[in-house]
Amino acid sequence: MPATLEQLWGLNALTQRDANANNLTSLLPAAATPRIDCPAALAPPRPRKTPKSQMTAARRAELDAQPLPHRGNVNGALLNLKKAELKLSGGNPAEVAVVNARFAAIKTRGDARAYAAAVMEKVRIAREQRAIGRRTLRTSA
Repeated sequence: MPATLEQLWGLNALTQRDANANNLTSLLPAAATPRIDCPAALAPPRPRKTPKSQMTAARRAELDAQPLPHRGNVNGALLNLKKAELKLSGGNPAEVAVVNARFAAIKTRGDARAYAAAVMEKVRIAREQRAIGRRTLRTSA
């Protein structure tokens, strides 16, 4: 791509690799004059046919009671949260054991949601403490 852009706009190659690369201009349509049949303005987007329904407490309870899927994005997100919580533990064996036990106890989507909220709160507190530490270092320097 860089070689093509450099060719189209008469730019110098950014790197030797660009200078040696083939460009893709032969794949672009050769128009003698620019197209003028493009719309001057776009129509506004159509409104939704059905408004998005709000999450009710009953629906939230129904979803929270569902078991976790065996694979997919939820599991990947939970593993990332566990990794963050383990990092926050500082490697303390007792805290690592607690993290592992909490993680093993997650069986439903509700458990996962509660775990995510708890870990994100720990992350928020750690960030605040880190920011306070940085401010303290700046003012004492």
